[in-house]
Amino acid sequence: MKSQAALDIVSEKKPRSEEIDLAKGLLTISMVFTHVVQFLGHGDSLFQFYFCTLTNVGAFPGFYFFFGFAAWRAYLGKEKTPVTAVFWTAFKCYLAFVISGVCFLLLYSKQPFGGDLVWSVVLLQKIPGYSEFLITFAFLLVTAVACKRLIVKATNSYIPLLITSAVLISVSFFPRDAGQSFLPEYLWEIAHIWATGHGFVVLPFFGYFLAGAYFARHEPKIPEWVFGVSLALINIFIGLWVYGYHPSRFPVYPPWILWGIPVVYAYYWLGRFIAQRGPAPVKTYLNLVGQNVLLYLLISNVILFTITGNKIVDGVDWQHMYIPFLVIMATVLFLQKITVKPRA
Repeated sequence: MKSQAALDIVSEKKPRSEEIDLAKGLLTISMVFTHVVQFLGHGDSLFQFYFCTLTNVGAFPGFYFFFGFAAWRAYLGKEKTPVTAVFWTAFKCYLAFVISGVCFLLLYSKQPFGGDLVWSVVLLQKIPGYSEFLITFAFLLVTAVACKRLIVKATNSYIPLLITSAVLISVSFFPRDAGQSFLPEYLWEIAHIWATGHGFVVLPFFGYFLAGAYFARHEPKIPEWVFGVSLALINIFIGLWVYGYHPSRFPVYPPWILWGIPVVYAYYWLGRFIAQRGPAPVKTYLNLVGQNVLLYLLISNVILFTITGNKIVDGVDWQHMYIPFLVIMATVLFLQKITVKPRA
C-alpha cells in the first residue's frame, strides 16, 4: 500500500494553465521591452524608467514562480519523475544561454571569434551579460528535481513554505567571496550562479519557485483585495525609489527579493483576469508568447546585440522606443508562424 505522502504528490495529467501562460506572456513582453529601453534608450522618460525598474524587480522572481508552477505539474507532482524530460528542458535553457552568451561576446562586445571564446561560455568560465539568467533556469530545474522530497515537504502547507523561503533568502547574506580561496575557477563561477554572487542566483530566489509549486499543488483561492494591496505596495516601492532608497540587486539582498512579491502577484492576477475576461485575440497572442518564453528572450537578445553592437540603431527617443520593440516582437512572431513541425 502506498504511503499518503506518495499519494499526495501523484497528480493527474492536467492541461496547461492558461492564466499562467498569459502571465508569462505579459512578463516576457515586459522583459523584452525593458531590454530594448536599456540597450537603445536615452533615459529620457520617467515612465519607461520606472516601468523597467519594476520589471527588473519582478521578472526574475516571476519566471521562477511560473517555472515552479509548471515544474510541479510536469515533473514534481508525479510519483515517478520523468528524468529524461527534466534534463531535456534543462539542456534547452543551457543551450539558449550558450547561444545568447556567445552572441553577446561576438556581436555586442566585439571579441574575436575563436574556440577559446566559445568554450569559455560552454564551460561557464564566462557568464556574459543579458544571458546569465538563462543558465540559472537550468540550475534551478536540476536542483528542484534533486531536492524533490524537500520541495514536497516545503509545499505541504504555507507554514513550511514561508519558513523555507526565509531560510533561502538568508543565503543572500553570505560573504560574496566565500569559498573563492579553495574552489577552482569554474566551480567558483557555478557557486556564484547557484548561491551568491553579483549576477542572478538560484537559492535566494528559490522561494518563488516553491510558491509556484505550492499554487500548482493546492490551487489556493486568493481574495480579490490582495491585488489592490499589491498595487499599493508597488506604489510604495516607487515612492521609496524616488526618495533615494535603492535596494541592491547585484549583489542581491533581501529587500530586492521581497519587493518582487507584489509585482509577481500583479502579473499572476492580470493573467487570471485576462483568462477570464480578456478578448480572444489578446489571449491567443499572449499564449503564443507565454508558451515560447525561451524563443522570445533568445531571439530578442540576438537582435539587440546585433543592432547595438554594430550601431545599426544608436539611441532612440522615448516617443519612438515602441518601434524597435514592435519590430522585434513581430519578427519573433513571424518566425513562429513560418516554423513547420515535422510530421510523424
